Amino acid sequence: MPDLLALVLNPLFIGTVPWLVPTIVGTLSPFIIMAGVHYSLFPAATLSIAALGYETILGPGLLAGNMAHAGVALAVALKTKNQAYRSFSVSATVMAMMGGSQPALYGIELILKRPLYAVLAAGGIGGLYAGIMNVRAFAFANPSIAAIPVFLDSGNNLMHTLLMVVISFAAGFALTWVLGFEEPSQKVVDQATAGS
Repeated sequence: MPDLLALVLNPLFIGTVPWLVPTIVGTLSPFIIMAGVHYSLFPAATLSIAALGYETILGPGLLAGNMAHAGVALAVALKTKNQAYRSFSVSATVMAMMGGSQPALYGIELILKRPLYAVLAAGGIGGLYAGIMNVRAFAFANPSIAAIPVFLDSGNNLMHTLLMVVISFAAGFALTWVLGFEEPSQKVVDQATAGS
């Protein structure tokens, strides 16, 4: 079954419309993570690396999504008036940059709503850039700043990866800053920060 999936995915998405998969994954990364759908894409990404030497199915799109989460969380950290929520948001920023988007997703975006729209748009923008520039991951790693070396090749792939990171982060930050959000109640802050 995974071989059949790779046979369908590789020529259809990677060959014909290479920008589509990173754009969709970047845009929908919050829902992909919430539903655990990224686990079902591991075989296709692994088969792509085995067959082609690279993958564009998970790495580029999820990296764009994680950087968008980080940008959103930092904007919330700088705008919120609640000190505890600011500290939580700074932690969520660092976590998202290191590949763990759940604190930003569950503690900020789903609670405040408008930051969720910002992360959807920013992840899509970064994913689209990755797709247009044909950003490739040459190994399987958790999409984060620490995983940047898996995008290194003899060409411009690393440069485009770094630009995608900046674009996703900046778009998430700017959209959250412009869209704003309603300050959460102290009860909501206490719930969001309970595990931190």
